[in-house]
Amino acid sequence: MKNFTEKNLRGRDPSPLAGISLVPILAGKPLGTRPPIHFLFNQDRALRHGDWKLVSFRAGPWELYNLAEDRTELNDLATQQPDRVARMSAEWHRMTRDVLMAPKAEQQPVSGTKAPKTHPEWSDYSGKRGENTSRRDR
Repeated sequence: MKNFTEKNLRGRDPSPLAGISLVPILAGKPLGTRPPIHFLFNQDRALRHGDWKLVSFRAGPWELYNLAEDRTELNDLATQQPDRVARMSAEWHRMTRDVLMAPKAEQQPVSGTKAPKTHPEWSDYSGKRGENTSRRDR
């Protein structure tokens, strides 16, 4: 088995695993405050910090939801709370760079224009009167 050292990790310094210790729970104590949870998958990204969730679908503009008041994410508050969006977006970029160590191509800013929330392989709304003619239902 190969013995890895700091020098042969492709130029990266080894860092501890991201996360929090569960020792307090095992000791019967409360866990305390959790750090934000961040997400990156292809062009989809999100940050959950307490009751707030910042999300970008397919690299579209950031959307902001208060999950305590809007669990189904129907009321986008991004335009009403631009300072919170800026803070959470900066935190998402920091965590993506420092924790995920994602390549620069995956850390790009989000778009300024919204695209329809459809999936090119199965979303098709071209039926009569605009009803859903999703290919999944066929």
